[in-house]
Amino acid sequence: MRNVSEKTIIKAIVDIKCSGYFKTPGLSRKERSYILDELERRGWIDEHCNPTAGSQDVVRNNLHLSSH
Repeated sequence: MRNVSEKTIIKAIVDIKCSGYFKTPGLSRKERSYILDELERRGWIDEHCNPTAGSQDVVRNNLHLSSH
């Protein structure tokens, strides 16, 4: 598994919040799993991949990373 950048992790939470799903192409299954585990560890998503209130500031400050 490659190192996953902080930007990729933040982009994932922005995509989940803005579009409802995580759609970063080119990642392996292990990398996607690592990112989702990291988001949950940070308290930005719950166990059902729903964004939490704790993710609002991160998303708001990084909307420019959205895929939309």
